Amino acid sequence: MRKYERVIGIAYIPVHSYGLAFVFMLLFRLFKTYPSAPTYDLLYYGVSAMFLLLSMNVFWRQSIRDIKRAPIIMIQAIVLGYVLEFAGAYAVNFALSFVLADLVNPNSAAINAVAAIDPRAMALVSVVLAPIVEETMFRGALFGTIRTKNRVAAYIVSVAAFAIYHLWWELAKSGWNPRTCLYLLQYVPAGIALAWCYEKSETIVGPVILHALINLL
Repeated sequence: MRKYERVIGIAYIPVHSYGLAFVFMLLFRLFKTYPSAPTYDLLYYGVSAMFLLLSMNVFWRQSIRDIKRAPIIMIQAIVLGYVLEFAGAYAVNFALSFVLADLVNPNSAAINAVAAIDPRAMALVSVVLAPIVEETMFRGALFGTIRTKNRVAAYIVSVAAFAIYHLWWELAKSGWNPRTCLYLLQYVPAGIALAWCYEKSETIVGPVILHALINLL
């Protein structure tokens, strides 16, 4: 990944997490139109996916070419990454069951609510757009940049950022309530598995497929 692409990928994390929602809110008020939740999510992730694919096109073109170099290794990384995520998620949920009466993650509950309105739109967001956006930012740019300096730090920072990104709204509403913070642990197995898959497959396409598989199943 080129230096300017690393800068774009990392700088876009707060834009996607906070700034884009603010821009959309202003536009909706200006034009006095308020889309449904599924349509909003499609717009939200669609704009981010388009921006990242275009602004980081060199990285993405190289990543697609890298598949040809070792396709079997990429497939193995995806399969083993899924096993790692599944086992880790089971262990985390088992541990959390002793301290949380409800293991339903607030973010997962919100996604299920939107999916009930329009399953096809939510499937497109969860299985296609979200993996492209989140893997480009958290694995390609953030993890990839820090890994050149410190591999352990790359895992810690990228996993933490990935977890907080999914729950920042709930955390803000609860004032970082300790019980709400416990839900962050549910994202640790996926964050580790996705970063590991990126390392092993040596192409961002690997974790994108793994992320899509996790969300789909």
